Amino acid sequence: MAATVTLSSKSSIDKPPKHSSPIINEKEIYSPDSSSTTLSPESTHSISSPDKSFVVHEQPQSIRLVDYFVVCGINKYVDVEPSIDLTLGDQVINPFQCSYRCRVLCHYPNELPNNQFDEDAISRLSMPDGVSIQQNSPDPPTTHPFLITRLDGTRYYGVALTFFEQLTHDDGTYPDNSSSTAVSSLNRLIEAYS
Repeated sequence: MAATVTLSSKSSIDKPPKHSSPIINEKEIYSPDSSSTTLSPESTHSISSPDKSFVVHEQPQSIRLVDYFVVCGINKYVDVEPSIDLTLGDQVINPFQCSYRCRVLCHYPNELPNNQFDEDAISRLSMPDGVSIQQNSPDPPTTHPFLITRLDGTRYYGVALTFFEQLTHDDGTYPDNSSSTAVSSLNRLIEAYS
């Protein structure tokens, strides 16, 4: 399994970076005679000094540390998909020595207005080697960063925490479906190898 966090960057290759630097409104000039500074209708703040006047236009932005929280891994209720063909002629490759396709199991929030969720990119970059299955001693948890660059040049940074989780055959959460499809399909692959 991998827990993935994506962060958006406000930088862009094609567009100038959007930041909250002051925009000078040439209509307003500081005058030592005036007792107050007036704000133009399109401005929200005015910063005055003896030598100049700035009008700051603020755009409403939601400030968040993380855009998406994502959990990736093997979906227990779908057949496992090996990333390569397990049969080479008459030989069958050991199912514990290959990797399987990673899927996005859930993510929060569902959608953000200016950051469309890219399930394919997240699942590929959070577990680039795919999901591996081990019988005895799993590897310790690991982390790695990744970067998604969209066609418009917008960058999205992510960090993946990868850890092993036991894949059980029975699940008490869904009593109607007591048999995990992933475990059943994995058992079929192991039987074909034996």
